[in-house]
Amino acid sequence: MTTSSPETIIAKNFDRAVILANVRIIGGVSNYAIRLSHRLESNGITTTICNIGNLWAFLCCLVQSTFTRGSVYYVQTQNVFSILAIGVFGLSAKTVIFDHNSSRHFHGENFAVRRIRSFVYKRALAILVVSARLAENYSPFGISKSKIRPFEVLYTPSETVETVIDTYPQGIRSLLLSDRKLITTSAYRYAFDSEGRDIYQIEKLGLLFGELAAEYPNVNFLIAIAKPPALDDRLTQYPKLRELSEKFQNFYLVTNSQLWPLLQKTTLFLRITTTDGDSISVREALSFGSAVLASNVVERPNGVILVDYDDIASIRREIIRHIGKALPPRAYQA
Repeated sequence: MTTSSPETIIAKNFDRAVILANVRIIGGVSNYAIRLSHRLESNGITTTICNIGNLWAFLCCLVQSTFTRGSVYYVQTQNVFSILAIGVFGLSAKTVIFDHNSSRHFHGENFAVRRIRSFVYKRALAILVVSARLAENYSPFGISKSKIRPFEVLYTPSETVETVIDTYPQGIRSLLLSDRKLITTSAYRYAFDSEGRDIYQIEKLGLLFGELAAEYPNVNFLIAIAKPPALDDRLTQYPKLRELSEKFQNFYLVTNSQLWPLLQKTTLFLRITTTDGDSISVREALSFGSAVLASNVVERPNGVILVDYDDIASIRREIIRHIGKALPPRAYQA
């Protein structure tokens, strides 16, 4: 399979002068959507990110775009309602479907849902997948193989390192200048799955980081959460994590910060989740030369060390192994 950029898909199917004026990005991975938008904008393409979390705003985005000549739709979610809306508004033939590993959920869907997907996918411009293996998930829909192809996953952040660092608290900025090894985990938000499990294993990893911070005072440990936790009775250990971050000078708990400059300094990055799409942070960590330890709940990129979500003992051993490795200090690129 040949890897394609979204711009190539559009140019092959539309009059470039018209269609590249209006791109609607619907749902999906927030970091990827934002970076894709910036990339398109830098090429003179007007983009709009339609928020599917707000039903009214999402429907208004679709209604407005139906009256805009030359609109094309980058659908980055496999949410059935979003796919149905694309079909109902007659937008299938102007749609590029992005599969960030969400097609893993197709198995077991009922007949009605499969019919909706088949209707839209057969008429779509293209289906772009993060892994060629995911093409197998579309075989029940009778889609031409030429329509399914891998796409470029990792785009360069639009912000400069300096701009991002300016948003960091002073204590986090100091990590960039430290020669100590850095063990990092991150989460988009504090969330729980349908079974009540901590999706990003924040609490258990946080308690583990607290133990290791005491044992290894010359190693830094960082938990980065993009969105600050809301009040929730299930956050039983979060106050304890805050106490640990105040107690140990080498244990950091940060919210509302972009992570990628710190990944340049990270020795080992942890992505321990109950489920996952195609994690941008995993690919970024690998691209910056960090070792990555991730749960084996989905297919991961080459080079990732796999572990069971609940196997805290193995996670601990792997962290200690990387702490003990003779590795040169890592410097971030300003």
